[in-house]
Amino acid sequence: MGLPLIFFVVLNRAPRLARTLLMVSTDDVARKLVITSARRVGYQVVHVYRHEDGLEKLRQNMDLRMIVIDDSVPQYEAGLMLSMLKSMPIGVRPLILIVDSAELGMTAPSYRAEAVVSRPLSEKALEDAIRRVHERLEMLG
Repeated sequence: MGLPLIFFVVLNRAPRLARTLLMVSTDDVARKLVITSARRVGYQVVHVYRHEDGLEKLRQNMDLRMIVIDDSVPQYEAGLMLSMLKSMPIGVRPLILIVDSAELGMTAPSYRAEAVVSRPLSEKALEDAIRRVHERLEMLG
């Protein structure tokens, strides 16, 4: 026998633990696709346009569980952010790179990406990448 209906309604409306990822991108289409895909996996998105703002968000919020960097941010900025992340004491977080298929591997040779999603972007590809990283994080505890 299941729970009475009132318990189901109360449990269903209980606030869920918010999981959050950081997205650095200047592309509004990519931003919207990532937000939609992340929500399906249970994540909220904190979006910034510049790498400096992304680093500051990471310093302020240790709960940001993963990072999505879009190559729409100039490559030198993305590379600079990744180099700085590698040397910062704020902890390394799993990374998803969104890249132009012709430029695979050029954005961030110094920081290992957990997933790479190439253009043209699709919600399915982004959702799959976020889900894979999430499942890995969950296994690590």
